[in-house]
Amino acid sequence: MDRAVLLLLLMANWINSADLLEKETKKNELQNNSYMENPNFNYSVKEKFINLKGDYSFLKNNSQYVVRNVVASVKDKDSLTNITSLEAKYSKNLNVIDFLNSVSLKTKKNTNTLRINSEFLQYNLSDSTLYTNRQVKANFNEVLLESDGLKLITDSRGINVVLNKGRVEISNLRSLDKGYADKVILSSNDNILILDGKASLSQEGMIIKSDLIHYDYQKKKIIKAINSQIQNQI
Repeated sequence: MDRAVLLLLLMANWINSADLLEKETKKNELQNNSYMENPNFNYSVKEKFINLKGDYSFLKNNSQYVVRNVVASVKDKDSLTNITSLEAKYSKNLNVIDFLNSVSLKTKKNTNTLRINSEFLQYNLSDSTLYTNRQVKANFNEVLLESDGLKLITDSRGINVVLNKGRVEISNLRSLDKGYADKVILSSNDNILILDGKASLSQEGMIIKSDLIHYDYQKKKIIKAINSQIQNQI
């Protein structure tokens, strides 16, 4: 066979193989990024039931579902949490759901209600904790909270919130009590607000600075302060 003809046949075979490979690659990409309208995902973890809905979703990298325009709920026997966001990413390998962009959360347990707004919130399916390292604004009953990060645990004891670099405001009949600390811990179980680390609290014309402050947010009074100084508010 003429060498030129043989070379042409080999080139044609190579082009055909490359075309088949490209088609197979596109087919696999389509399968791996499968599109679904009105997705409805349900999970059950440790007596908690999680439902995740959206306008549409697709599978990314074989291990992560991306859902757009999200409405989610977490239920157990005595609490209900509703979450909305523009996007959510469910990572099967990590067992977490990341809520992204305009995230809004509302948790109700017994007579207590917690509302949270942030641009990012992560829900861990393994231990049922909610976490963010972004700026967050929250409202717990009559307590306003702002921080640079938050961890939320809702269990049989109640609603427990831990804030990094937290700022608080508590409505009082006579004044608006304001506080700050490196770490702020709020528990619905004992109605205590803990300001831990470089803590300060302004109340009734005075500023209390302390290493640690325990504040009863229902009775609107300080019940404990360590290494404290009191200053008149100017």
